Amino acid sequence: MKTAILVAAVLIGSIAATAAIARSVTVGLPSTCIGCSFAGRDLHGADLSNVSYVGSDFARADLRDANLRRANLTGVDFQGSDLRNADLRDAKLCSRNTARTGDDAGQRLGCADFRDADVRGADLRGALVCSGREPHTCAPLDAATLRVHARSSLAGATLP
Repeated sequence: MKTAILVAAVLIGSIAATAAIARSVTVGLPSTCIGCSFAGRDLHGADLSNVSYVGSDFARADLRDANLRRANLTGVDFQGSDLRNADLRDAKLCSRNTARTGDDAGQRLGCADFRDADVRGADLRGALVCSGREPHTCAPLDAATLRVHARSSLAGATLP
C-alpha cells in the first residue's frame, strides 16, 4: 500500500511540474496582443516570455524582474517604465521596413521606445531586429543601433 501511495505522489508531482513548465505567461495576460495597453500596470516579476505584444503600451508600467525573454516587442512604448533587472534576452525589439522602392528602401528601423525608462540591471543581450512577415527574418542588433533607435542611452543595462 505504501508503494502505491508513493507512486501516486510522484505522478501527481510530475503532472504539476509539467503544467508549471508549460505555462509561460502570467495568468490573466494574453500571449498575443497587438496595440494593447498595459500602461501604468504592476507587472513586477511577470512571466511574459515568448509573448507577442507588437505596438503595445507599457508606459510607466512596473516591469521590475519581469521575464520578457524571446518576446516580440517591436514598436512597444516603454516610456517611463521600470525595467530594472528585467530579462529581455533574445527579444525582438526592432523591425526593419522592407519597402523596395524610394530613397530609404529597407533602411527605416523602428524599435521599442525606452525614453525615460529605468533599465538598470536589465539584460538586453541577443536583442533582435526583424524584417518581413511571419516567419520573420531576424538578425542580432548591436548596442549602438539599439541606443539610437530606442531613444535612450540604456544606461545600466547589459547590452548586446
